[in-house]
Amino acid sequence: MARRHGLRTTVLRVALLAVGALVIASAVVFALQPSPGAQQAATPLLGHRAPPLAGPLLAGPALGTHRGNWVVVNFFASWCVDCRLEASSLNRFAQSQARSSTGAARLVMVAFSDPSSQARGFLRLTGSTATALQDPGGQTALAWGVREPPETFVVAPNGKVVARFVGPVKATQLEAVVGSR
Repeated sequence: MARRHGLRTTVLRVALLAVGALVIASAVVFALQPSPGAQQAATPLLGHRAPPLAGPLLAGPALGTHRGNWVVVNFFASWCVDCRLEASSLNRFAQSQARSSTGAARLVMVAFSDPSSQARGFLRLTGSTATALQDPGGQTALAWGVREPPETFVVAPNGKVVARFVGPVKATQLEAVVGSR
């Protein structure tokens, strides 16, 4: 009888360990899955003048060259998995706009809660040639209402925000907004 009780206890422990391992493995797999993609999201900024972009320049041309053009503002971080996923799409968008003959959109990237050295490393790693700014103290992100990267805003040539995307944005989504206006 004692032997049977010991066997049951051992089987029960093994079963509980297996279930626990399965739960942990499922949680890890779920946590590592990329977001399904960017979704257009509401923001109080829609239809209003975009907040100023300020901060030390990390890379690319100065901000003054963007006045009077479409501007896509992307908040990123080197530690953000979805930011890495969207980087090639943002580069594709910026390159296609640079080749455009009419009203090309400019890409401005803003480092979100990221030290300058890590933000520059991210830009090098992803091959970005966009204007990139550091956001010391997070004041720019706060003014734009950014909670966590990636978040992307589209600003019309008149300086008004016309779209906001939360999650990894695709070049086609940005082109649809810029081309539809």
